[in-house]
Amino acid sequence: MLEEDALRFDQFLKDNDQKAVQAIKKAEAETKAKAEKVQEIKKLNAQITQIKSDMSKFEEQLEDCRKYKNFLDKLTPPEWFEEQAAKKEMLKEEKRRAKRAVKLKAAVATATEEALRTTKLVIEEENKKKGRRTKREKETDEVAEKERLEAAAAAAAAA
Repeated sequence: MLEEDALRFDQFLKDNDQKAVQAIKKAEAETKAKAEKVQEIKKLNAQITQIKSDMSKFEEQLEDCRKYKNFLDKLTPPEWFEEQAAKKEMLKEEKRRAKRAVKLKAAVATATEEALRTTKLVIEEENKKKGRRTKREKETDEVAEKERLEAAAAAAAAA
């Protein structure tokens, strides 16, 4: 019984040592992961600071540009602004006209194609009523007749 207790105690000590080693490894891994996260946070904070600095600089530049624009607007005669507005309106109107022209051309082309198809169908119908054959029908009949004559000649030669 004493030996059993001693064996169980030894097993307990081994298990305890293993658990302690695992706990130390886990703690080291977590410490390393935490250090990496802290480094990443520092890096991101530095980027944020740089971006804020850039934004501040650009805002100052924007404010300077607005001041210069206001100054130039005060120096510029009102007629120039009216001319520019008129030019802008003319360009818009020209773009609208160009779009309309493209749409109109497409519509005309479609209508022309449809009219040609309809005219062709009407002519074919009239020719059928009058007993006329189209050029294609004539060519097809000529080819068929030629093949028939060649087959007859081949049959006569074979006989």
